[in-house]
Amino acid sequence: MSQFINMKKVFFLIFLTFIQSVQSEIENEQKVNYFKSRLEAMEDFYIQGSTNFTSLSSEKYDLKILPLPFKNYFEGYGKPVAYVESLNKYNSIVISGSGEVFLIRHNWDSQENSLNTIKIRTNLNQIEGLGVIRRDAGSSIKDILFFDNYLYITSSIDHGKCIGIKVFRAPIDNIKETEKLHFEPLTFDLDCLDKNIFKDLNPHIGGGRLHQWNNKLLMTTGDYGIPSLAQNNESSYGKLLLLDMKRWNYKVIGKGLRNPQGLEVHKNTAYISQHGQKGGDEINKIDLESDQIMNWGWPTVYYGAPYKSEIKTPEPNYWEHKTRGFAEPEYAFQKSAAISQLLVTKCGANSPTFIAGTLGYDAKDYRQKIINFDIYQLRAGPTDILYVNERIRDMQEIRESPCDFMFIGEGQGHNIGIPKLYLLSLKAD
Repeated sequence: MSQFINMKKVFFLIFLTFIQSVQSEIENEQKVNYFKSRLEAMEDFYIQGSTNFTSLSSEKYDLKILPLPFKNYFEGYGKPVAYVESLNKYNSIVISGSGEVFLIRHNWDSQENSLNTIKIRTNLNQIEGLGVIRRDAGSSIKDILFFDNYLYITSSIDHGKCIGIKVFRAPIDNIKETEKLHFEPLTFDLDCLDKNIFKDLNPHIGGGRLHQWNNKLLMTTGDYGIPSLAQNNESSYGKLLLLDMKRWNYKVIGKGLRNPQGLEVHKNTAYISQHGQKGGDEINKIDLESDQIMNWGWPTVYYGAPYKSEIKTPEPNYWEHKTRGFAEPEYAFQKSAAISQLLVTKCGANSPTFIAGTLGYDAKDYRQKIINFDIYQLRAGPTDILYVNERIRDMQEIRESPCDFMFIGEGQGHNIGIPKLYLLSLKAD
């Protein structure tokens, strides 16, 4: 009799688990359809027009601040992030985390206090599995790159039972206001990670940064909150990848990354910024002409204190990377700067030099600034250029204009504010 009762309990638990699974799938599908319908409704929301900007000036720079026509996070339009790419001296593309694309027309020689913003239609919200429609999954567009008459983007992708990062591109040449960008996925056979291994779907989905080098693409990937992937040679996550667009394959050229945020190339050297844990943010570099796979050590060695959800090992000393066979960072932040994108500038007598943005909000020393490094003495540390008081997500040099830059500010704290476009002109020495 007791065996029969136990059997009934087992069948009841199996049935209950099945019902909960079905309910969860229905709820997820309803959320996806809701956000997809909201994005589709936005297609006709924006019209072409001029947007006034705020101008500031000092002895070192001129600054223009342009509100971007994006909806905010709490209205259900995705993460409050955006990325910017210069097409030429007078035209740039801005894409939001939820996949809205705008053409920005700017004239540095003009004295007018407005810029033209033009909504560009795309097929992004029609691509099945694209993470831009999954706000609940913490997904978003991760970068944008203009190269060889194509516009490349990276994004989280949801395949149902697994998630990952994918690269898309659309042909773009002399873009017109009525043109629709048609993005196609590129097949590089990157890993798709089983959702069941995640406690939630918003781990370190960092990475996705793109840069062209030697007619190929460099791309960073985060460890997705699974530290062991960064040292796993069979995984494409926690890595610096070189994507070959002729053979449609990739190779790992660097590993041991946790949550990479910035990527820049100068004279065949790539520089990667990445977030540590509580402190321990790093700037790393790699010789792109070397055949050696660079290993930056995560999660075996690292700086900063671990979060409760991550591995717990004794905090290493500064030189433990080298003594254990790993590459030392070029610079390690003791406090949580949350460094983001990096740029090598060619402006002024002291060029080239590094500038970088920060997302930091829990360390007053680096609270949302543009900071500057001597590229040949990175370990000397940064100096301040500009205090912004907004999380700085992306930075880009204006093509054909080496002292002019754009960067994205997205408010303070997590998921707050609507992104703004900052136009920064450094006054050369």
